[in-house]
Amino acid sequence: MIFSIFLTFILFGSFYFCLKNRFFEFNFHSIRYSLQKAVASPSNKDSIILLVFFLSFLLFPLFWGLTFFLKTDANVVVVLIFMTWCYNWIKYIFLGEAEDRR
Repeated sequence: MIFSIFLTFILFGSFYFCLKNRFFEFNFHSIRYSLQKAVASPSNKDSIILLVFFLSFLLFPLFWGLTFFLKTDANVVVVLIFMTWCYNWIKYIFLGEAEDRR
């Protein structure tokens, strides 16, 4: 539970920091473009903050799902949902431009 709360603070803190410093606007296309630039040059300070935001965003459902369902058989469902969540978001972030051109 403590790790899930800590991850939630990291997620919202990095999101607030990104909005405050205008790394992106509050829409999906701007966030996607900023993340693509962050992956292209990961050594910048701004890129590190964006990557921390993205990784905490991806891990968010896994941590909270396992917090509540770790001792039950539903943890398998949580992991499967997490894998689907990650696959779809990574596909959207990195392959979304190719789909937009169609």
